[in-house]
This record gives sequence, structure tokens and C-alpha cells, in this order.
Amino acid sequence: MDVGWPIGAAITFATPIAVLLIPVIFIFNIILLRFNQTKTMDVDLWNYWHLIFPGAMIYYATDSILIAVVCALINAFVIFKLADWTAPAVEHFFGLPGISLPHGETVNFAPITYALNKIWDKIPGINKIDINAKNLKDKLGLFGEPMMIGLVLGIGMGALAGYDSQAIIQLGIQMSAVMILMPRMVALLMEGMAPIAEAAKGFIQKRFPGKKVYIGLDAAVVTAHPAIITVALIMVPITILLAAILPFNRLLPFADLAVLPFTVIWSVAASKGNIFRGLLNAIVSVCLILFIATNLGALTTTMAHAVGFAFPEGATMISGIDMSSHLTLWIMLKLIDPSNVPALLQE
Repeated sequence: MDVGWPIGAAITFATPIAVLLIPVIFIFNIILLRFNQTKTMDVDLWNYWHLIFPGAMIYYATDSILIAVVCALINAFVIFKLADWTAPAVEHFFGLPGISLPHGETVNFAPITYALNKIWDKIPGINKIDINAKNLKDKLGLFGEPMMIGLVLGIGMGALAGYDSQAIIQLGIQMSAVMILMPRMVALLMEGMAPIAEAAKGFIQKRFPGKKVYIGLDAAVVTAHPAIITVALIMVPITILLAAILPFNRLLPFADLAVLPFTVIWSVAASKGNIFRGLLNAIVSVCLILFIATNLGALTTTMAHAVGFAFPEGATMISGIDMSSHLTLWIMLKLIDPSNVPALLQE
């Protein structure tokens, strides 16, 4: 069962290693800044659970605090470097200068989606398709407006789901509202984060004069982009379909369908807002996520049992889209113990 990121965060913070990793990772970030190994200062302390989660999982996989701490620091280093690498895209595509997004479950996919974009460039036909929010608006007029796109997507999904006419119209209106309200909600979020970002910049400039530093914020600050919202909404039924047809998958997508805007951030950014390519990138990404969710489901369940998580009725194993988006964690676990991948594929 996909129990969602809030449960994942609660379980992670309840692990005995969390209280150790919070200060260790923060100090590690400062050290990396001091020795010019990263330009990102992660001030998004609530979302430190994403940096702690790999360490917690490895702790329960190895029963070793030392290995868990070392792997958590390796993961943090990779995430900070990827945040540095993608910061120019955050500035030029999303219009947020001086900001980076050190979210492991999102930025892990940036190298993959940028590589996929190179592949689409070489495929005849696909390389000519360019659908973005601006040309949709220019070509479709009123029907290219975010409100109308949400309405059409909602009605289409409702019809495919077999809803009655009233429920179809209601879903269309709800999707339309999402397309209108999401940018405004994120604007409020950005307004609230501005003092934190400014204070962090002042702190860094005082202690590291002349050093270029990116302020690491919650990836939510970019999820209001029209192309991201559009791709995420389309990916809801596609994710459910993939979960049903992929032979290796055991995850039932549920709570974390709401985090698909986060999941597709770099699918869209790598394609520079091309909704068609963003959708292709997102499909590949979700296939990988469903594999990891299934592959690490037993370990996620073990960690949940260890901290006393109350399982939903009928659920024997838990996982989640967000918890299963940490590619660096999966790679480190396979390097530590690669045996469970072949075993899974033989089932």
C-alpha cells in the first residue's frame, strides 16, 4: 500500500538514527560549503527527512550505525552536487535566481531526464513535437488557458473512470480549480519563504564573504509551473495504469498520487516545458519508481514495524511513490546487498 510521504516522514523522524543525522548532515553541509565542494546551503530543515530517510533505511538493512551515517553523508553529497548542477535551470526555466532544490526524491531524476531528452532529440517525429503552455494558449485561445486545460483533463479522466455525468463535471471543475489555485498557493509559499532565504543569504555572506551560494529550498516552490501541473494531472491515470500492467510492480498507488507534481519536476524542466517530452520522461521515471517501491517494500515495512507504525487494516506491506524516488539510496543498497534484485525478478 502507498501510504504517502507524510507517513514516510513520520516513520523517518521516529527512527533512532534521525536525531543523530539531523545535526551531522547540517554540519556536513557547512563543511562542504567551507571547502568549496558545494554551493548549496540547504535551509529546508523540515525536508531533511529526505536526507535522513536513506540513512534510516540503510540502518535497518545493515544494523550498523556507522554504515548508515556514511551512506547518509554520501547521499547528501550527491544531492547537494545535483542541486548545484540544476540550479541554473531553476534560475532560467523557473525564474528563481540564487535558489537550488536539494530534494533527493526529485533531483535524483534530473540526470535521467536530461539523458532521455537527448534520446528524444535523435528520434524522428518525436524530435519535432513541441507542446508547451505558451503555444497551447496561442493555438487554442481560450481552450489553451490553464483553467480550460484542467476542465478538459478532469472531464476526460472522469469519463475514462466510468463516472456518472455529475461526477464527471465535478471532477472537471476540481481539476480546473487546481490549475488556477496551485500557482497562487505556491506564490504564498514563496512569499513566506522569502525571509528565510534572505536570512540564510545574510548568514552565508557574513561567514563566507565573496562565495557564491545557492539557498536550498523546498521543491514545492516550482510545482506551480503550468507544464508541471499539466503533466502531473495526466500522469495520475497513467500511473495507476502502469501499476496495473507492469509485471514487476506490487505497489498500489494511492496517497502519493498527490506528489506527482514533485515527481515530474525534472521531467518537465529537462524538456524546457515541452509537455509531450515531459510526459515521456515522467512515464520512464514512474516505471523506475514502481520498481524501486516493490523492490524495497519489505525493507520499508521493516522500518515501519520497528518504530511502531500502525498499519492500515488489510495492509501487510507499505511503500510509497515519494519514498521510492530516492535513486541514490537504491543504488547504495544494491552495492551493499545486490541479491534481492534477481530474487524479486524471479517471483
